[in-house]
Amino acid sequence: MDTRAIKGIRKNYVADNTLLESLKIDMHSYTNSFLSVFLTEIHYFNPDGKFPKEAYMIEDDSVFNEFCSLIEQNEKYQELQNMINTTANECKVMEEQIVAASIAIAPVSIQNTLKQGSKTLKYRNKLIDLFMRADETTFPKEVLLKVNQIIAPILYGKFQAN
Repeated sequence: MDTRAIKGIRKNYVADNTLLESLKIDMHSYTNSFLSVFLTEIHYFNPDGKFPKEAYMIEDDSVFNEFCSLIEQNEKYQELQNMINTTANECKVMEEQIVAASIAIAPVSIQNTLKQGSKTLKYRNKLIDLFMRADETTFPKEVLLKVNQIIAPILYGKFQAN
């Protein structure tokens, strides 16, 4: 039985999560550099005389609101935000498929319990971990076929993220 779909979804899930974290770091770095330039241009310091290193450290609400409106209009910021949203949506769709596949791997007697548990983050993460660690070469053919039917549409582009 073919296990390429399982290996492919694992690889894509790890790659997309890594990309998402990288984009978030880029966004944070860009926001902070934009903040530094903005505050330097208006010669702003907090009442205690310190220069805010993060946007949430700005004590004057009008300065904070002005910064927020400027950064939201910035093209690079919007581009990064769109990339983060797209990647996060792709990760979420893959996560749904991985959770469904993890439940399909489990014995039939506990599948309903796992479906209920998958609604909580703790057990959802455990199901993802189970899928990422499982040795697909030990799956019975019928389970492997069921898992492939769950994950193949997203892996091969037949399923579009919302």
